[in-house]
Amino acid sequence: MGKVIEVTWLRWDSKGYTDVFPVEEFAKEVQGAERLHIVRGPKGGTNHARYMLKVAGRVARLDYAFFKTFNDRHGMEIGVMEFDFSNLSRTRVDAVRWNGKILRGTDIRVQTRSVALASVADIVTESHRAMAKVLLRPGQVKFRAELDRVYGARCCLSGCNVAWALEGAHIDSFASAPSYHAGNGLLLRRDLHALFDAQKLGIDPSSRTAVFSDEALAWPEYKAWHKVAKLAKPQAGFENDAPSAPRLKARWEQFMKAQNE
Repeated sequence: MGKVIEVTWLRWDSKGYTDVFPVEEFAKEVQGAERLHIVRGPKGGTNHARYMLKVAGRVARLDYAFFKTFNDRHGMEIGVMEFDFSNLSRTRVDAVRWNGKILRGTDIRVQTRSVALASVADIVTESHRAMAKVLLRPGQVKFRAELDRVYGARCCLSGCNVAWALEGAHIDSFASAPSYHAGNGLLLRRDLHALFDAQKLGIDPSSRTAVFSDEALAWPEYKAWHKVAKLAKPQAGFENDAPSAPRLKARWEQFMKAQNE
């Protein structure tokens, strides 16, 4: 559990969205520190906003305009938010300003509360823990070996052939369909596997090309591959081990749903 400050927007284009800040973000006085925080959507989905933070006394200044390109890509409002804290430990907010204007109770709701996940790092760490459990399951080693044979021990999207960087990714997750058949798998570079599992990377079943989430597009390499990188075909003799079309379609629908949320 961790304490967070939540700012829920009640009006304008941001209505229904909640900005989530771990109280530790404001524990120290800083003069220009790059920060990332969770934005929780009205349907339960999460996104991220990046800001430059200054903290002095009982005031914190969060400048989103400093990272305009990143925040535009994530659909975030561009401006400067300021917190006036009621205590020097900076755990409770007395007043909030947006671009210099005081926000009222009809504009936002602000609260400090305890939650299970408090930061982007917490979400990523939980994802890594879940992936570690998958990799330790019986059958995963054989699954990876099968995919090595199918794709010549190369990532089927990036072409990377560094053995230590590759992992076997399930198209239909283990939880919903415990299948270690090669047709339910993709041999992916580790970072691409992580993005695929987190619904930040999808495979368009019609074109077999990679589609990245807005968040992933912040990285130049992923942006260059977006709607360009195409799934490699299985090697000769392994045509029957090509990715299952129905499974790719179902996974694509999950990816698109995640983007809409």
